[in-house]
Amino acid sequence: MPDETKLIESVVISHLSRIYDTFYIKAKGEIDAVIKSKEEIIGFEVKFGNVKAEKKILGRMKKVYILSKDKVDYNIIPVSIFLAMIDIPQ
Repeated sequence: MPDETKLIESVVISHLSRIYDTFYIKAKGEIDAVIKSKEEIIGFEVKFGNVKAEKKILGRMKKVYILSKDKVDYNIIPVSIFLAMIDIPQ
């Protein structure tokens, strides 16, 4: 059975890549999915274990959101809500 976090990472990346060029960064930690929206670079980190709000800034990437199983906080969004908010063109 696949690891739940890895499976959700794949779903998030699959959905984001339908709208944005999506890539991965591993430097001073890792960011599971990175997109460029207009002139802004935004990161998304999927974490289903013990999740706590943290501020990550990597170079030009000033926003990193943590996608959790069910927690809501400063930069933490439940992955179910995040996926429901994505407007994928038909």
